[in-house]
Amino acid sequence: MEAREGHTSSGKSPVRIFIGSESSQYRAERILVWSIEQVRDPGRVYEIFLMKELSGFDRRKWLTGFTNYRFAIPSFAGQVGRAIYNDVDQIYLADPGELFDHDLNDHGFLSIAQNDSSVMLMDCAKMAKVWSLNAAKFERKNALLERALNVPNLWGQLEPEWNARDEEYQTGRSKVLHFTALHTQPWQPFPEEFVYQKSSVGDVWFNLEYSANQEGFLTFTQSNPSSLFTKFATQARDIQSNIPIQDTETVSEIEEAIHILKPKTLLYCHLGEPVHRIPEHLKSGGLSPLAMTTLDLCHPDSRDLGFQKFDIVLAPKGLQLIPDDDIPWVIEALFHRAKCMVYVGIESTYPLQSFTPAPLQSDLTRDFNWWISHIDSISARYPAIHWKVVFHTHSSKGITQSQIRCGGNWIGTLPRIWILSDGKTGHTTQSELLAKSLGWPYDIKQLRFYGWHKIQKFLWGLAPPNIIGLDQRHSSPLQAPWPDVVISTGWRPAPIARWIRDQSQGRTRIIQLGRKGGGPADLFDVVITPTYYGFSPHPNRIETLAPLNGLTQEDLETVSQRWPDLFGNAPHPRIVFVVGGSTARFKFTPDMARMIGNQLKDLAETCHGKIFAVTSPRTGKDLSQALEETLTPDHVVHTWQPNQSDNPYFAYLAGADVLIVTGESESMLAEAASLGKPVYIVPLPEHSPTWKVRLSEKIVQRAHFQPLNKRGTARPQQGIERLCARLIRSGLIQPRRNLSMLHDSLFKNGVARPFGEPIENGKRPQLNETGDVAKKVKKALGFFDQS
Repeated sequence: MEAREGHTSSGKSPVRIFIGSESSQYRAERILVWSIEQVRDPGRVYEIFLMKELSGFDRRKWLTGFTNYRFAIPSFAGQVGRAIYNDVDQIYLADPGELFDHDLNDHGFLSIAQNDSSVMLMDCAKMAKVWSLNAAKFERKNALLERALNVPNLWGQLEPEWNARDEEYQTGRSKVLHFTALHTQPWQPFPEEFVYQKSSVGDVWFNLEYSANQEGFLTFTQSNPSSLFTKFATQARDIQSNIPIQDTETVSEIEEAIHILKPKTLLYCHLGEPVHRIPEHLKSGGLSPLAMTTLDLCHPDSRDLGFQKFDIVLAPKGLQLIPDDDIPWVIEALFHRAKCMVYVGIESTYPLQSFTPAPLQSDLTRDFNWWISHIDSISARYPAIHWKVVFHTHSSKGITQSQIRCGGNWIGTLPRIWILSDGKTGHTTQSELLAKSLGWPYDIKQLRFYGWHKIQKFLWGLAPPNIIGLDQRHSSPLQAPWPDVVISTGWRPAPIARWIRDQSQGRTRIIQLGRKGGGPADLFDVVITPTYYGFSPHPNRIETLAPLNGLTQEDLETVSQRWPDLFGNAPHPRIVFVVGGSTARFKFTPDMARMIGNQLKDLAETCHGKIFAVTSPRTGKDLSQALEETLTPDHVVHTWQPNQSDNPYFAYLAGADVLIVTGESESMLAEAASLGKPVYIVPLPEHSPTWKVRLSEKIVQRAHFQPLNKRGTARPQQGIERLCARLIRSGLIQPRRNLSMLHDSLFKNGVARPFGEPIENGKRPQLNETGDVAKKVKKALGFFDQS
């Protein structure tokens, strides 16, 4: 980082920072560098060295992929001057130049503790005598640290604010924030190894990432590529000639887009090969009349294109050969040149995945999701561009397979939705509500299941996508053309949704709702669940405060017109008591109903209002009778009837001045909270839990237990904690709904109050999350449309 333009040089020596990193930490790496950019001295030079995937090191007993690189810094720095070392899982909150200029007091290195070397300031000349390059490559970390600590006065203590670990963070005081607990790192670099949990300081990191995204910040750029890319660019022609990559599908994959967009210009991007004209097989069909230009991505400056943009940008082959660090800026370059569409072909059917030193190729995890995460991140800044990715790979049996993904500006007709209905009205209502809020056309596919399908309840999250248990004869047909989006609520339709996605070669995206279906979030594109379900955070998960609710003012006005005399001449405030009932978890007895009824009578007398108790299917005869005995004849009890064709429940909600709701019903609470009226919650006591519930709760508690290591920080998730967390992630164990959390959230947001507090009329904040959720879903899917 040179001194910023317009700033006078400070005259101070460059700040040298060495960062220990690995391929999976690319998000953390970018944000650490961005954090330095935010707090640095604009008049000073900062030299940042990324140490990752270095050859020649014996990494077999390392805890991370960069454990011993820190001990090689004296050699890397030429055994002169100062250097800072940082683990990649950190961010700077103060100028690292302040640390670089710190008084060493004749010590060789400083850190916050003798057993913590994750942030160090070192004198390279002194440390070179203790830590040689050969020792760093082959010796153990503890042995190297002990050798340095045995030298008198070589180690010195650094102030703790230069390495605040997780819970030690203090706003305004901490200068480096270190996310030490691997299973709570907000960017989730190792999803196969850990079941991630929320970090108490995760928002600090996410806020930095948001600002980096807004600015379009990339660690490497076209004008400043990685050193590995520079080497790759000189050899790209020979590398490609040894790999028989075909891009014969390109024409068929973009023909529909050509028909819709009617482009006039096309940019064909290639890597190093001597292409002076478009390959012959691409000139067929709708491509032939386009004005075509070629661009060598290895030498993008070799052709002066100025600010020219092209209707379609094609990169049909070779991108998988580019080094990891340079993929973001190459994708950025494709979108920057496009007016309408970007097409990318990724070929991973051959052993060589990228231009990376041979010993490290086995560590690469550049699967379909890796590519899509990069494209999603870049394309979000280009909402007017439609993009398409075709990813070729081999199955375990050696069969070539393709996965296809589209996103960005949706072209042609709006995305088509299939709602998979399992016959449960509540599930279908939620799915349909979301579809309407998205503004896309939808069809409801009725699914019927055989009785023995319930065995899948225990296995569906672990089994491959299938339609086992589906009664196809009595279900709606499921056949091509496949939809763009499937919305599924509940666990029964979930494996069917995944099967549909497989049949579409990955084109179809899945939105999953519900507690029993929404646990294993990595199986779906988007999962929507309330926070109080207690699931672990996941990039695919959108959390809500309460279940989605679709009551609108128009609905309430319509239902009120059907029941014009519902309240008669009753005085105001008209207090509607929405009554639930006993469940397997919550207790509601006739005696409790009488007690609440008497409290309601006293309340009505105090505020000169009238009570209207509205029961539900769960209330039962005993509770309804107890309420009638207590409240009538001065007040009204509407008893739910199973054969009643038109239920006035919503009319009561519409005409109420005040709503009082029993706390065991999430849906009734969500409906009441959406109206902007005073809402009061009556909590119900719980039954004693069964042994199965107690066992489940112990598993959930153990999954979140965080034993401390010798440094006093949370150790990485392992052993029984990891096993318990994986049982939850797989869906085999379900955390209990924490309805107390739901109540507290409603109280905190001013939407509701506890029953017993004084009644106050007037407007309240409305809980209406569906519109915001729809926006988040579009963003998560990478769809940008005009709806």
